Amino acid sequence: MSKTIEDVLTQHVPVLEKLRQSLVAYFHLCVDQSKTKTYTRRPPFALRLPHGDYVFVIKPTICQMNKVVTLADGLHIESLRVLDERHSSSVLDVLVFPDSIRKTRWMCDYSLSLDAAENLVELTKYFLLFPDEVFARSKDRCCCCGKSLTDEISRCRGIGPECLKDVTTHWRHWLVEEHQEQQPVRIWRSIFDE
Repeated sequence: MSKTIEDVLTQHVPVLEKLRQSLVAYFHLCVDQSKTKTYTRRPPFALRLPHGDYVFVIKPTICQMNKVVTLADGLHIESLRVLDERHSSSVLDVLVFPDSIRKTRWMCDYSLSLDAAENLVELTKYFLLFPDEVFARSKDRCCCCGKSLTDEISRCRGIGPECLKDVTTHWRHWLVEEHQEQQPVRIWRSIFDE
């Protein structure tokens, strides 16, 4: 019996739930730090995390009432297969909520969508331990805002100077909290220290 996208996702619910918890907190921090406190459309916050042949675009889910948008407790993850440096193709969309994980859209080529789901799980496991190394994979665009990276230090860390403060504040705190009971190999690399 062959495995399905649902099998891959449900088998890794605890890992995807940890990602959801961390990134929902990060997106709330982004809203708190922004000048705009009220939105009428999706806030402009997302992470673009490269992994293998894919870039995973992770956005907060939203609630909209009376033309006011607020963040919900979920994540919308879009898997893009990189075709070349200027083109990509959407392969799989996944929604991660506290009580469920489900795919919302997948490509006609099911094996490619299954590969994207497996890569998402692999990325999640690695990102939860070493976010700095995952960010550093992006050499030309900021993983947080998508702007071009213009200086060598930003290219080394995959995050521009404007986004660096929120990222370091959140992940330093989260990694220390997450690994209190055990000694992590390292909590945060100096690449994020200014």
